[in-house]
Amino acid sequence: MLERITLITELVSVIICIHCIYGKKVKLDISTIVLFMILLISLDMINQFQIQSISSVVLYGIIGIYCKRRFKGSLIHTIINLVLFLILFIVMQLGFAIIVHPAIPNHEMLRAFVINICVLLCCVFIIPRLHIEMLAVFVEKYRMYWIAGIVTVIVVLVLYQNKVRNGMPTEYFIVAIPILVALLVMVIKLGKVQTEKEAEEQEWALQEQGEEHYDELLKDLRIKQHAFQNHITAIFSARYAYDTYEKAVAEQEAYYGRVMEDHKYQKLLLLENKPITGYLYGKFREIEDDDIRVELKISAHGMDCTVPGHILVEMFGILLDNAVEAIKGTEYSQNVCVTISDSQREFYFAVSNEYQYVPYEELGKWFEAGQSRKGKLRGIGLYHLRTLCEEWKCDVIYKNQEADGRNRIEFMLRIPKMEDESGK
Repeated sequence: MLERITLITELVSVIICIHCIYGKKVKLDISTIVLFMILLISLDMINQFQIQSISSVVLYGIIGIYCKRRFKGSLIHTIINLVLFLILFIVMQLGFAIIVHPAIPNHEMLRAFVINICVLLCCVFIIPRLHIEMLAVFVEKYRMYWIAGIVTVIVVLVLYQNKVRNGMPTEYFIVAIPILVALLVMVIKLGKVQTEKEAEEQEWALQEQGEEHYDELLKDLRIKQHAFQNHITAIFSARYAYDTYEKAVAEQEAYYGRVMEDHKYQKLLLLENKPITGYLYGKFREIEDDDIRVELKISAHGMDCTVPGHILVEMFGILLDNAVEAIKGTEYSQNVCVTISDSQREFYFAVSNEYQYVPYEELGKWFEAGQSRKGKLRGIGLYHLRTLCEEWKCDVIYKNQEADGRNRIEFMLRIPKMEDESGK
């Protein structure tokens, strides 16, 4: 009986732990119940037929299939998360075994039961608060290095274990290590090439996507140019349509404001960067589809930055999505202000939205994983933005701004420009 309970607690811990790796809550639905039953039946058959040698392959294969179907994602992403799960779960079991063994040295089954109960409590109350899902983001970015490192450690441990148990000749050990190091170096170089290739592919994808929206912007500009002369005529003719000078001026200003609002996105052409211009135009139109107005102010001319285009898109997208999520469906003003400017050495991209005053200490915490007023796991965007800024030597500045008795929160990216040939 105790053996069965021990097995059930371990399986429950496994299911909770794998969900924590993906940053998801466990749902007691058909797929989860089926996974539990399949694992339970598989373990019973393995014990019955005494085939423990393949138990790991079978069980982890079942879990891998479940993760691929349940959480989607690529095969590499699934493998990475499965490896992280194995490392985390084994570390927890080993840690609690070290603690429990001195207290229960002679009763193996009771000891296993206590260890599994401790692991289960850890999976329920501690692991979800650590935001382990962020590890997958970091590991996937440097997956070739992680895979190479893990394989190296495993091979070295296997060689050492065989040497201790089976008396493997020292010559084998001496030959294997240099070969392993050479393979590790090759894998690292392959990883660098793969990273560069992926960056190029992302730039090409951005180029294609940006070109489409850029052409749309130019088409919109050409259409509105035909009506521009009529707008000028209407503005000047307003003085003849009203009895007083004050009414005429008021109508001219209102009409001028409507015309400028209608042509505001054409200022994106000042950036002289087709992919980024196209991306921002498409993004602004997407935001307006959610009935949120975009106020655009541009004083920059060109944007020769040190940051690649596909990384800029990630950064800009995080700030824009963050602002939209903060005000969408709330009583705050449904508008997002985007300011693009530059100086001699830096390029600035600022996004602000109306929000209650937030102390600066708390604003800083929003850049920590999972720290957000929008709910659990909603602070990953700003955390990722901070990591991108650290990697590409950028800064993100945040502040409260009060105007007309209302507070706005602004996040501004400060990005270094490319140095010219003279080094200035």
